[in-house]
Amino acid sequence: MQEYIRLGHMELVPAAQINRPGAYLPHHGVFRADNPDKIRVVFNASHKAMNGISLNDTLLPGPKLQADITVVVSNWRYFKVAGTTDVEKMYRQILVHRDNVDCFKAIQAHHFKEEIKALKDKKPISRRSHLARLAPMFGRDDLLRVGGRLQNAQLSYDETHPIILPGECIIVRRLIEYEHREETMHGGAQLMRSQLARQFWITRGERIVQSVCRVCIKCTRYRAVTMEQQMAPLPAVRVTPARAFKSIGLDYAGPVPVLFLRAKKASSSKGYVAIFVCLVTRAVHIEIVSDFTADAFLAAVKGALRSSSRTTVPRSEVRHESSKSCSTKVQHSPSE
Repeated sequence: MQEYIRLGHMELVPAAQINRPGAYLPHHGVFRADNPDKIRVVFNASHKAMNGISLNDTLLPGPKLQADITVVVSNWRYFKVAGTTDVEKMYRQILVHRDNVDCFKAIQAHHFKEEIKALKDKKPISRRSHLARLAPMFGRDDLLRVGGRLQNAQLSYDETHPIILPGECIIVRRLIEYEHREETMHGGAQLMRSQLARQFWITRGERIVQSVCRVCIKCTRYRAVTMEQQMAPLPAVRVTPARAFKSIGLDYAGPVPVLFLRAKKASSSKGYVAIFVCLVTRAVHIEIVSDFTADAFLAAVKGALRSSSRTTVPRSEVRHESSKSCSTKVQHSPSE
């Protein structure tokens, strides 16, 4: 059994997990009379307990680990050695459902061996380790978590001390892909990072998240750029330096309710907002227009000229499709 521990085929149960529900694998040692120094461990998972149920009855059958028979037969034709096996360790090479094991703990034990050993020995973590800046610690569940200084923050335990996971692990990548498809519904890299940060701290996680989004077929289709019409060259007044409001663009907004005071009486009527935009500096001037007539428009233009301290009429193109008389009156009154 000590050899199995040395090979990493089994590990001692932590003291905090001894009282957890579990199953025991019946085993006994067998030795030969002519060679008593070598003991062979025999596992008997079919042995029934007092309740009449064996360990084999409760295990979830996993996928086949053996290669297909056609592949094995073909190997005899193409290779000198068709296959290899280790009968001595065959029973311990099983695939267990992830719901029945502490998956994250197994991942950490495989990728963070030196860091875990240093923490168990109460020694500082090497500065060369990329986990040193995270101040790692063992959490309540004996998982490696981020330390930090957020113990007094109004956050959940997982957000305060997220689980540290290696980004290069294929299982962690599958976890990110699941979050991308099922939890965030292809919501993008930023949403994925926010969702994962509530429970996990994945090393090089930003690069892995970007990679998952980049190879996602649905996200690629959504990111496709639609065809756009090529715009015409900018007019000369837009690219020629000039004084502000020498050339303007005009637009109307509204209608809006306007309160007028006439003969000490207030009355509300429908008005409009005239927006003057300088085509060179992009400055904006706003005037209130009392109604939708040419006279009201000319009054708004005069107000804009007074505000900008101009003495000349700005160059502009006036169009009014709904009132030909209004357009004609404005075009024939530049002196005003």
